[in-house]
Amino acid sequence: MLGRTQNKLEQNVASLRYDCEFRLLTELSSVSGNVAFDQVREIDWDRFRKLAVRHRVEPLIALALRECTFFYSPPEITEQFKVLLRTHNHRFLQNSAALIQVKDAFDANELDFILLKGLSISSRFYAQITARNAVDIDLLVAEDDLIRAAQILQSMGWEDDGLFRPMATGALDMGKFLTNAVGFRRESDDTSIELHWKADPNHHFLNWTYSDLSRMSDHVEIAQRRITVLNAPAMYYYLCCHGAKHAWFRLKWLADIQRVGARLSSKDRLIVERLSKESGTERVVAAAETLIELVFYRRSARRDDILVRLPLKALISERELDGGRPHRAYWGDIPQLWRTLIYKLSLKGDRRYWLSIVVRSLCDERDVKILGLSRRWLLLYMALGPFTTAARLLRRQLRSAGFKTRT
Repeated sequence: MLGRTQNKLEQNVASLRYDCEFRLLTELSSVSGNVAFDQVREIDWDRFRKLAVRHRVEPLIALALRECTFFYSPPEITEQFKVLLRTHNHRFLQNSAALIQVKDAFDANELDFILLKGLSISSRFYAQITARNAVDIDLLVAEDDLIRAAQILQSMGWEDDGLFRPMATGALDMGKFLTNAVGFRRESDDTSIELHWKADPNHHFLNWTYSDLSRMSDHVEIAQRRITVLNAPAMYYYLCCHGAKHAWFRLKWLADIQRVGARLSSKDRLIVERLSKESGTERVVAAAETLIELVFYRRSARRDDILVRLPLKALISERELDGGRPHRAYWGDIPQLWRTLIYKLSLKGDRRYWLSIVVRSLCDERDVKILGLSRRWLLLYMALGPFTTAARLLRRQLRSAGFKTRT
């Protein structure tokens, strides 16, 4: 048994270290900037570009390629990354303008928020503020202010997915149990906002609310606005938990953690250790730091027991499978979904946490908008969830095979 586990570990590590495209991707996105790559001739540049987009590090790679003088990349690839960088810069300016609008509107209504990621990371921990990709704007408000914050966003043209409509009180109750954020989108400028009321959907995993994070906050100046963000140790710990929740399928999160970690003082490290012990998530931080060492520094893992459980092959896959959630899955992904579930169960040694993972795995949050029932009907959601999830998987599989299905 031990021999098989060791062989599995060696295979998983080899799958990362000997994947030429992923290896170049990690060296170009590393904070160290020390690229020692000797296999450029073996690069499949089209796959390299697809991996960069899938991992959402295309602006970081585009900037790195622009400054590279030690190896040759095909002109068409360089041009494609220039186009990706222009598209990213356009979205960055739109998101920045939207953030300023929201800040002014919330201030006018005496309502505060914490900017969780996005500019709060790139403005402090990246060499260039535009080097980090951010698809949406993540805001955290107090749960008591959630309805008022949603109404302000709606008055500014952002539309939610239906949870805040007058007849959706039951859906909101269940949605607040299964999730920690509601998405808003504004068509006029194609900007999206994730409005959070807690740091993680599962309070048995990370039980942080607005009041908790406000005590660990800092501030940044953006366009002469003072915006509340997480301080460095809280940001580092939060990013570790966020990556673990999604089973580490995106390189961008590791690039974030590497950069924030490089700025931590010894005192900050003690704070991170205290936060992980208080939440019982020491394995989460260990997993993040083990991955950082493996991916960016090629070092042997300190925690082999954690590394064995990590879904390492998800990092080199061109397809995106979000942390075990079936939203983008096909029938062939069911074994990976099962392995990810086992991995998530291993993150904490708490029976209440294990039970909460099982309950949330049986429920499909997409059923909340359809049924509109409150949390009192949790057992019904758990009973229907596997069947509705299987039906959606089947419909997705049929569509990929060219069959038309009714929505």
